[in-house]
Amino acid sequence: MKKIICLVLAAVLCLAPVTLMTSADGDTPIKVLVNSQPLVTDVPPVIVDGRTLVPLRAIFEALGAEVSWDADTQTVTGTRGNITIELQIGSQIAKVGSATVTLDVPAAIIDNRTFVPARFVAESMGASVNWDEASRTVLITAVIPAPAPTPRPSAAIIPTDSDITQNPLYVTLGDAYPSPDATITIDKNTPLFTTSLDFGMTHTHYRWQDGLPDSVARAKELMKSVFRFDNTHIQSFGPTYITTDINGNPTNLDDPGKLTEAVNKVTEVGEGVITFCSAPNWMKDTPVKGDPTATPGTTVTDIAVLPEYEDAYATLCADIAQKYPQVKYFQVWNEMKGLNNKNLESYEPNQKGRWDYERYTRFYNKIYEKVKAVRPDAQIGGFYQGMPNDGSGEILGIPDGVTNGRPNNVGMPLDANTAYGINYFLENCDGLDFFCIDRSIVTFNNPQKGKLTDVQVMKLTPVWETYINEIIKSLANDAGGKFKDVPVMFSEYYGSINGFASYGQGDIGTVSGGADIPQYSACQFASIYNHILRGSSGHDIGMLLWTENENIPMNAIFTNVFDQDGGQPLPAYWMMMAYKNWFNHSQLCQTTSTSDDIEVIAGLNAAMIINKRNTPVTVNVNGKGIALNAFGLALIDN
Repeated sequence: MKKIICLVLAAVLCLAPVTLMTSADGDTPIKVLVNSQPLVTDVPPVIVDGRTLVPLRAIFEALGAEVSWDADTQTVTGTRGNITIELQIGSQIAKVGSATVTLDVPAAIIDNRTFVPARFVAESMGASVNWDEASRTVLITAVIPAPAPTPRPSAAIIPTDSDITQNPLYVTLGDAYPSPDATITIDKNTPLFTTSLDFGMTHTHYRWQDGLPDSVARAKELMKSVFRFDNTHIQSFGPTYITTDINGNPTNLDDPGKLTEAVNKVTEVGEGVITFCSAPNWMKDTPVKGDPTATPGTTVTDIAVLPEYEDAYATLCADIAQKYPQVKYFQVWNEMKGLNNKNLESYEPNQKGRWDYERYTRFYNKIYEKVKAVRPDAQIGGFYQGMPNDGSGEILGIPDGVTNGRPNNVGMPLDANTAYGINYFLENCDGLDFFCIDRSIVTFNNPQKGKLTDVQVMKLTPVWETYINEIIKSLANDAGGKFKDVPVMFSEYYGSINGFASYGQGDIGTVSGGADIPQYSACQFASIYNHILRGSSGHDIGMLLWTENENIPMNAIFTNVFDQDGGQPLPAYWMMMAYKNWFNHSQLCQTTSTSDDIEVIAGLNAAMIINKRNTPVTVNVNGKGIALNAFGLALIDN
């Protein structure tokens, strides 16, 4: 038997010169961690030509995939959901679905075990992979599907507008507590204003629609029930590369994976929105600049359209608007990408540079004029800047200043540069149907991003009230107030989880107090929406949630559609349905709470209690009692 194994290994090694290393070489043993848990193997990983190989069954099963082996062809097949990976022993050509991939190192049989490249397998399954040289550890972060229980019916259960008891957040009040953590009063006789808020989402490259059919059907019904708007970008953030002629007229919009497919998806779910971003590489400062016939290579999203090609890009936008008359809303250029100019005068002390608002406004106007010429009914929104300043300096004591050359952005909104930019844009734009903004609860530049505790992040939710109020005041005061009534669209918005980036990317786990991330997400966004409604005082607001599945856990409203029982509502979905049915486009009532971290929002027929603490609490509401878990929500009759 040993001779056979040696012959197989020798044959593999003859295919290409390799250097084989294991812990026997005297180095620190190679380790593999999947979501911080050691990968359990009966033989250790090895390094071949600088690539870590691991036993195939261990890595596939750790990532939730099923494994099969074809002895005749020496082929390994791993399957999870609609993802299929094929590797043949000794071959550097692998397959992921129908696509072929060239491997640096092929799969091999070593010590009677089949070894496969760890990075290739993990990344093909949608995981992220990093290497820690100091500890010789492969770090894999992945969303692992849970074992599928008995499938549920394909139809999702949608609560009706009239029956509050269908929402699982609904509870009935009991007897009052003698020493509650908070006392809340709701005064139905003191109305405040009628709210105007609509939810939406942006379909991105995570492609929920490619999941299992029943799971996708459930997810689609959930989205249709809660979202008014559905957004797609023209390329890069979902649809793939657009080709055009030299004048900007598109030539491949109907090809598979292109914009027509994306538009059909978003308009199946809600009112369509298209974001004019990104642009073909030939319109940017790239190696194919000026040549629309050149092979584009990798799409570069963070480079702006060059001034000499802005007219061509505006033509592209106009052609798109004309091609899709079923889409009414259009946003211009995601986050002012590529327009940050370090050479411009800053209006903030001790800072260099700012966004080039003058260039953006010129670019916006060209698009606005050409789109309106062919689609006078089109509603066009602009500004779409990622907003700095999260208020953590004043609220949490994080010092202002500069870290690694970037401003900390911990002040209260709005900063002087943004205030200047809004004023310039409103004074000089040719027209505006809605105003686009983009915000994270913890800003990208905050030096404590990912390090704030769950409770600290919750203390930042009131900043959204200040922020939206400042935006609405700018619309009322700038440009003579001619745009005072235009709606405000949160083109993107994000919560935050301790330990992850501000988007909350990472595995589904728990937060402090024993709550899981879906529950924490629902609580955080419930408070954010509460403050946005209060700060907007009835102004029209739209909110586009960036993506919709577990790749960004904080923004997930349903379970993984690649699981057999996926597409099930998460707590954030039920919270959003409570807002949609009882607090959006509804009259709010006067409320008070004796605790800043136990909030309440109340309409004429329902109220929601929001516990922002990481401990269970008791609350008295108008003389009745209720108990909530850590980061808990309760929907009650009013």
